[in-house]
Amino acid sequence: MPSWTPTLRAEREALSLLHFLRAHDQPQSEWLNAISSDQTISEAVRQRAFQFAREWK
Repeated sequence: MPSWTPTLRAEREALSLLHFLRAHDQPQSEWLNAISSDQTISEAVRQRAFQFAREWK
């Protein structure tokens, strides 16, 4: 099993969040709102999720 660094963990959590949001057929603007208001994620996850969300159309 690989050793998960904090950066890799944040990236994995951010990707999981975006997959969840995309599965619910929400527009990109809703993803950004959901990421911004989610109090259960760390700031590192939030920033990485914003990066991913802006790259995915």
